[in-house]
Amino acid sequence: MLSSLLYVSRSLVGHADEGDQLLAIQALSHLRNVALDVTGFLVSTQNHFAQFLEGDADAVSTLMQSIMMDKRHTDIRLSPWLEFDDRLFPHWRMTCFPTGCFVSRHVEPIIAGCHERMNTNSVIRLIKFVRDTAPDLGRMPTR
Repeated sequence: MLSSLLYVSRSLVGHADEGDQLLAIQALSHLRNVALDVTGFLVSTQNHFAQFLEGDADAVSTLMQSIMMDKRHTDIRLSPWLEFDDRLFPHWRMTCFPTGCFVSRHVEPIIAGCHERMNTNSVIRLIKFVRDTAPDLGRMPTR
């Protein structure tokens, strides 16, 4: 059984530094997630971060301890822990969706809703949106 968790937080990263900070987060997350066998995604908007993590419960918990101390965000809201038999994002060691027109228009309202009322339905809505919007983004090449 795999455990998963979503958090949504308020970003403290200035708009001018956003791209560099997101690349730094993605690079560190990818290395750490490979070592811990954790998969997931990170979405960055002008106001929020949302990150979905899935893997062994101890590994996800270890990552969350580090994430909770990160000074680039505040007001962290955690979803209920969810359990799955299979990974939802098996090849996404840490796929990122940066701030942009699409994210601002379509994803920000979902993430803001998760931050406002973190519950299973809002978490499922965000996960479903990401899976439906980018189903092949993390797939391994067949050649």
